[in-house]
Amino acid sequence: MEATFLSRLDEREKQFLASHPVVTVLYDPAWAPLEYVDRNKKIAGLSKQYLDEIAQITGLTFEFDVPVTWEQGYQRLLSGDIDMTASLSPTEQRSKSLVFTDSYLSAPLVIVARQDVGYVGS
Repeated sequence: MEATFLSRLDEREKQFLASHPVVTVLYDPAWAPLEYVDRNKKIAGLSKQYLDEIAQITGLTFEFDVPVTWEQGYQRLLSGDIDMTASLSPTEQRSKSLVFTDSYLSAPLVIVARQDVGYVGS
């Protein structure tokens, strides 16, 4: 574990990391560029890059779970079979059963259409 990072943790946090060295991550293969499986069937995306950095700093190992459907994976997350997901927007409903960190990315979403479509409202 990187010394500077370790020095910022309290004993409870250090004990948590020591007792949870492997973290399973719900990974959505259809959420590019944040999460996807590349043509070589390897986990890829911005979330993977962040988790690789976190692994290097903390010594944690992340194991990626790519479900058949997102809903299937989400239910496994809620039941505790999966430890975390890296790309999920908080909602009031989700916040009842999940704990969210601060955002690590802000990406404004827009609707794009051909000019002949005319006005697209919210």
